Amino acid sequence: MYTLDLSGNVPLYGQQLCYWCGAANGEMARNGYPNPADRVYYLQSDVWNTIQIYNSILPADSGWAINPHGLRGALMSLANPPGVDWVEYSDASRDAVLHFMLYWMSVRNFPTPVLVNQRGHWAVVVGYEIDIQPEPGNTVTLQQITYLDSEPHNVGTHDHDGVAVVQWAMERRRHLHRHLAEQICRHCRAAQGRRKREREGRGTQRNTFAIAAASR
Repeated sequence: MYTLDLSGNVPLYGQQLCYWCGAANGEMARNGYPNPADRVYYLQSDVWNTIQIYNSILPADSGWAINPHGLRGALMSLANPPGVDWVEYSDASRDAVLHFMLYWMSVRNFPTPVLVNQRGHWAVVVGYEIDIQPEPGNTVTLQQITYLDSEPHNVGTHDHDGVAVVQWAMERRRHLHRHLAEQICRHCRAAQGRRKREREGRGTQRNTFAIAAASR
């Protein structure tokens, strides 16, 4: 069994507005680097503003308040020490994205933002338990995953659930947080519904996404 636990490095921040989950994820990730001397706290509003500079402006990405390109660009711009390279990774294969995340987390010990809930919400993975250590080309079986969720607003949730590899990669959060559903404002639910309808019409966004600190 191979276990990785970075939860002690990463502070939990709740999102301050309905559509700031990605900004809260960037805030958590940037202040959760493995070396304590490299951790930097940024105001969530500053992370949001930086993300807007880097957000993809392609028509296919217009349904996201914070798209993967924007979050990756923001993380790269927030005063990183030498050697930090945040990589935006997507693939039609959920297993490929999961393995990418597990492998680079084991190599670099950085938390990893991922899109969940049918690509409508960001969460930060901070740990996992799998059967064997991830290596290039091997196949692992996920036993448990630990993540930080920026909901409910201004509070956030530290949670984990023992789920299969495919279940997590298929946006597992739709089952995990039913107890938080009523705490999400009506505006946010409406916005998520609009984004879901827009995404269903765009084949380019059917991939699964993760943003990990990797070496290239």
